Amino acid sequence: MNRTSCRLAFAAVAALLALDGSSLTAQSTFEACRVPSVGAIYMINVPGAPAACLDASHVAFSWTEGGVPAAGSITDVELAADAVTSAKILDASILPADMQDGAVTNAKLAPGMFQWAIVTSAGSVFGSSGGITGTRTATGIFELAFTETLGSQSNCAHIATAAEGAHILQTVHGARYGGGNNALRVLVFDAVGVAVNGGFGVVIMCT
Repeated sequence: MNRTSCRLAFAAVAALLALDGSSLTAQSTFEACRVPSVGAIYMINVPGAPAACLDASHVAFSWTEGGVPAAGSITDVELAADAVTSAKILDASILPADMQDGAVTNAKLAPGMFQWAIVTSAGSVFGSSGGITGTRTATGIFELAFTETLGSQSNCAHIATAAEGAHILQTVHGARYGGGNNALRVLVFDAVGVAVNGGFGVVIMCT
């Protein structure tokens, strides 16, 4: 090691020793310069060190360590692929406000299925999780076609709620009436059991 690199190394050590304990326990940004010709590094902008690189050929750089990273300072650029796993995420720590609209799709969910649709009294689909169609074939009888197979009766739950609170709804899996495994029939009745036309919402959850 030549005299120049020795002096720079001693300067770096002295600058680090000059930092008090609070600087190391709190989050701190450190600045240094690298001397390409000798591979030495020296601190800058700390007590006992230069305020800037001593020569134009020296390369300035910085790093942050200690404490808690500032909000928003860690992005997907800083994370290695697959570095964040389920085991590293606290339960209930990810809230709706943390997710972009439409970010969670069926393809990103664990095995199983979740689909939903809002259907008008005329049988058209007003809103849905995507690709669901509907029609009213008779008074109080609505046929829905989903984008995925609904599975068997044993591993899927159908939850329907009426737009009009007094209406009673019944759901029938397509396989039970020859409608296909992606079909669902919804029957709507009034409070005394007479078939009526009424809007509703339906959710399909399968394991």
